[in-house]
Amino acid sequence: MTFRVLSSLLIMLMCITQTPCTAEEDLFEEDNRAEWPERSELPLDGENYDEESTEPSSPTSTNLDVLGEQEATVDEIIPIGDENACTVSVTGDVRSYIQSYTESVNGIARRGHGAKDCAGRLSPARTFDIEANLIFEYKCDKSWALVQLQFDNPAGVKESTRTVKELNASGAPECQTQAVCGPFGSGRCDVLCLKKAFWGWNICKQDKTRFDVEIGRRRLYHVFDSVIQFNAIFDGILFRYATEWAGQNIYCNAGALVVDYLADHYAYVAEAGMKNICEGKFDLKYSLIHWQKKGENRAGIHDPCGWRSINSQITFAYRPSIDCLGVPVRFYGAYLYNHAAEGQPYTKNRKLNNAFYVGVSLGEVSKAGEWALDMNYQWVQAQAIADPDVNGIGRGNVLRTVISQNSTFYTPKLAAGNANYKGAKFEFLYAWTDSIQIDTLFEFSRAINPSIGGKLNYNRMKMELIFAF
Repeated sequence: MTFRVLSSLLIMLMCITQTPCTAEEDLFEEDNRAEWPERSELPLDGENYDEESTEPSSPTSTNLDVLGEQEATVDEIIPIGDENACTVSVTGDVRSYIQSYTESVNGIARRGHGAKDCAGRLSPARTFDIEANLIFEYKCDKSWALVQLQFDNPAGVKESTRTVKELNASGAPECQTQAVCGPFGSGRCDVLCLKKAFWGWNICKQDKTRFDVEIGRRRLYHVFDSVIQFNAIFDGILFRYATEWAGQNIYCNAGALVVDYLADHYAYVAEAGMKNICEGKFDLKYSLIHWQKKGENRAGIHDPCGWRSINSQITFAYRPSIDCLGVPVRFYGAYLYNHAAEGQPYTKNRKLNNAFYVGVSLGEVSKAGEWALDMNYQWVQAQAIADPDVNGIGRGNVLRTVISQNSTFYTPKLAAGNANYKGAKFEFLYAWTDSIQIDTLFEFSRAINPSIGGKLNYNRMKMELIFAF
């Protein structure tokens, strides 16, 4: 099945028009909303210190040209043509940030004020983190490879991160005294993430057309454009095709990824678009991602509703010429529809499968003294996006609930998850020097339908200092 799907995608890509373009052009450039810093990944081990994995962070190079959420073009990764040109480079950054949260459901605080998560650990209203990223790049003639290691650890003294309940479990009197008197510390030194690890090969290149393949790991948002989806890990194969037709840049990215190999569950995704329409003022894109599992999952459930998601998204961008502002301006937006959604008890047998966002970005950052501002509004219904793939503001969800956990019962107030929200996000980035940047963010969300998951009040503020090298 997987081979047939990939073969079909390959044939489709090869059949697209072969009109030539120059080798110097950025054929795979993905101009994703504002050029914002790459978001940081957080530990997925359930520690109460971590935040939502959807947050943006900051650039990972000194010239700030990686602010876009999608990867650099393949031509930027490896300029094809010089058979003897092989280089290895190491870049990275060091970050320190503080975040402040407000999260409550039906008036009950989920963070701060002694609130605890499902494991009985405190859920603080403020978190402090130290993060470092190391990026290794190999570039040679028609091939390339990239590895990014991310170290993201909660700040604090590393004395004891265990809970009082865990320390008391031994029953020894001295352990119980330790549990009451401390010393406790929130610091950790062991949170490591393999954020990116992939290699690529240029299959063919002629004039203004090229076709590449890449295999390995990254996030979906590194390749596919969306403010509200594509947060899941992309472990799989990716085909990239780009050309030029009638003066317009045309591209198509398509791939397959592993969801749960224990149950032979795989997903398929593709995005095609036309960029720089009308002398570079418009972009238009369409994406489709197929998550649905028609067979049984690892729990023996056929067609599990947690992955009942086949999403279409239409995305646009408009860059007007407004000379009086003196900075680039970009309006963007998208509409998303889940074709696989079905009425459930917690939705009162209705389909809640629509989502959209609109936004504007001002400015760009490439050197010291420059700034960029991004503002957007998001509206995501409860069944629009699968919980692991929600990439927007979300609901906070410190308890890490999923909307499908109560889908077989009529308990809509317990069906929360990451969707069913409306809210706004504001982010400002300033380059203090060529190497030091300041990133500030504020976002908030409320429930679209309070009868699903309860009445929500979620706010987050963040300030981050970054030194890139």
